[in-house]
Parts: sequence; structure tokens; C-alpha cells
Amino acid sequence: MRTTNFRTGALLTASILMLGACGSDEVSSTSSTADAEETAQSVVPADSAAPADSAEEQSSDTPVLDEKLRIGVGIDAAYAPFFVAEEQGLFEAEGLQDVELIQFARGGEAVDALGAGQVDLAGNSDTTTLTMMASNPIFRALMVYQESGDYLKLVARPEIEDFSEIKKMGVVPGLSEYNVEIFVEDQGLSDVEYISASPAEIPALLNRGDIDAFILWEPWPVLAVE
Repeated sequence: MRTTNFRTGALLTASILMLGACGSDEVSSTSSTADAEETAQSVVPADSAAPADSAEEQSSDTPVLDEKLRIGVGIDAAYAPFFVAEEQGLFEAEGLQDVELIQFARGGEAVDALGAGQVDLAGNSDTTTLTMMASNPIFRALMVYQESGDYLKLVARPEIEDFSEIKKMGVVPGLSEYNVEIFVEDQGLSDVEYISASPAEIPALLNRGDIDAFILWEPWPVLAVE
């Protein structure tokens, strides 16, 4: 595999989507952006924004959600804040006594589950979030919980010595396909065929020679290089 720097010209923004009806009016090779900035925020109810004078006072003033809160998440590192919150009891500290993280292969599937009523919230990239909100007015963006400039990586077969040799690129609908389109346009490539697949299928397609390159998030670039 072969590496190169890949820039989209913007930070990835990861947002939490909810249903409007449930709340208020949301090439050997991997490459990354050198000036990456990454931040994460906790999910904090509006009433608990002001710090309490003591642990006991904070506990008594924190609103408690009696019903289960189901959050749709993916399997990549962008969803780490949710798992940290679950492991360290941060949900309970904010009055969320029964939170279930439901994992999907990619964020778009979590949004589909949100629309079907299988989850109450879903974390997604800005591209997926805006696309889903445009096509389905019932979705609302709740908050941004993470930003990163080195989330996406480009991976190409070792035989690729110049980007002009790329004729087939693996894409996952949404964020991956959008950034592949940017890459193809920026490089002035022509006659590039897009091969659509799930994230888990992309590394195998590259290693078999079915595609020449792809742009994805971890852990798929590392798995392809290995």
C-alpha cells in the first residue's frame, strides 16, 4: 500500500440526530491531515449546564430520565465518546439511568434505524446528517460532539505510482463517496468507476485488486494495510 496526504478542505463534524417529534425544532498506505484538531463534548442536559456547589446538590438537581434511551452508533473511533460515557458512568451522572448503545456497521444505518423508531438518537458525520435532514424534515440536529481534521484516510494499492492510474475506487454511500468525488475532481481524474460496498468489504476488495483505492475512516485503512 502507498501513502499520501489527503485534505478535504474542511473538518469532519460528527453530530447527533434525533426525531423532531421526540424533541425540539441537526497511496504502503494511509494518509492524514497534518494540522488535525480533534475535540469531543459530553452530552449534557440543558438544565444541568450550571455547575452544582457540591456532588450531593448536583445529584439532587439532575433530571432523571425514567425510560430507556437508545443511541445508534457505528464501530469507528468517532463513536468513542459514547463508549467512554457508558464505561465511566457519565450517563448516570446526568440522570440517564438506562442508556443502550446499539451498534451498526456505519452511521447511515443508525439513521435508518432512527427513522424506523429502533433508536432515539444517532451519531453521524456532517455529510450524512445534512443529507438526511434535507430528505427527511422530521430529523433534527441535536449537537456536535466531535470535530477532526484527520478522520479520513486514503489507501491505494502498492502498484499505484501516480493518482492518474486510479480507475476504480471503493466507496461507502455518504461521507466516503462524497470525499472520493472531491478527490477525483481535485486530481483531475477521468473515467473513475465507483464500486459501492460496506466498510467491512472495502479492504478485501482492495487486496483482491477489485479496486485501486478508497477513502475511509479507521479501522478500515489499518486493516487494508495489514
